[in-house]
Amino acid sequence: LNHTSIDHTQTTIVNFDSYNDSSIDFFITTYANTTEWVKYHKIKQDVLIEIGEIIKNNGAEIAFPTRVQIRDQTQE
Repeated sequence: LNHTSIDHTQTTIVNFDSYNDSSIDFFITTYANTTEWVKYHKIKQDVLIEIGEIIKNNGAEIAFPTRVQIRDQTQE
């Protein structure tokens, strides 16, 4: 991650964590150079967007939760 507000003197961890119902889950730990709540969330958003771009650039997609409702049409 090449964000200027990431503390690169600290360890950044990116690991495959688990298989889920509709996804594979990753565990990501990194440290921001701020204690300001609003600034922290801006950095977090930037990092998540960058991760999304990495996924997209490698030909994969992010799974979004989907539900299908099946109705019994014989009852109508």
